[in-house]
Order: sequence, then structure tokens, then C-alpha cells
Amino acid sequence: MRRLVVLGMAVVLLAAACGGDDLSGDDQEVADAIFDQMMADAEPEDPFGETEARCFADGVVSGIGADDLADIGMTAEAIRAGTDPTDVDMTDEQVDIMTDLMVECIDFRSVLIDQFAEEGISDEAAECLSDGIDDDLIKAFARAEVSGDGTDPTEDPAQAEKFFSVITECLSFEDLGG
Repeated sequence: MRRLVVLGMAVVLLAAACGGDDLSGDDQEVADAIFDQMMADAEPEDPFGETEARCFADGVVSGIGADDLADIGMTAEAIRAGTDPTDVDMTDEQVDIMTDLMVECIDFRSVLIDQFAEEGISDEAAECLSDGIDDDLIKAFARAEVSGDGTDPTEDPAQAEKFFSVITECLSFEDLGG
């Protein structure tokens, strides 16, 4: 019985973290437009499936609000016409909200393992890389994606040092050659 209660609490917490808020009216319309845009643009290798897209879309609207999104040009109509976050001028706080949601809604460690494996890196090396890349670097890559500003987190000397340290620790000459 205790296990069932703990499982139930975990489901409630997960729903709350992933856009479980009850949106209505304009908020729901904007969240649905974001979700629909993500699904229309989705490709099989994208890390956003329906669950992740719904988590992100609902979370963006819950965290920023439909009115503030409209102020930067992200109305439901504009989103349905193709406007995405990289097309508008977002505040640092709005970028941070979207970045946090990307990291919360997507299991980036699994995504990294899959991407490394697709590149021909051994499963063991891919897991080592995924384990070695810290949350700050994952968040920096997510932030660069959300902001669309073209920044490369590895241009930061501290991040580059951590990233290349993990690469040299995890990859064999065969992995590097592949």
C-alpha cells in the first residue's frame, strides 16, 4: 500500500512539473499552438515526442503566460503561422524558463547516448560521455537552442575544458576515428 501511495505522489509531482497545470482560454490556445507546431516540425530523431512537447508547451504558457507571450509576438495565431522562440526578442528570464523546461521535459542523457551511438561510438563510450557531461553544459546547450543566438557553449573556456576532458576520458582512438 505504501508503494502505491509513493507511486501516486510521484505521478502527481511529474504531472505538475510537466505542464500538469489546468490551462484555459487563451493560455490553452497558445499552449496547443506551441504543441501543434512542435509536432508538425517533429522528425523521428527529435527528442520531443508528444509527452515532452505537451510538457514543454504547457510549461511555457504556465511559466510565462499567454499575455506576456503575446507581448513578444507569440500569439496562438503567430505560432500557427510559424513564429517560434528564435524569431522573437525574449527576455533573459523567458529564455531561462524555456531552457529549464527543455531540461525538465526531455531526458537529455538518453538523447545524448542515442546521438553518440548513431555516430558510431561504442555503447560504453556513449554512456561514459552522457554520464560525464554535467548538467550545466546540458543546460548551456539547451539555452543556445532556445535563444537561437548561435552561441556555442564550448566557446566558454571552462565549459570547453570540461567537455574535452570528458571526450578524452571516454573515447578510444577507434571511437575518435569513427
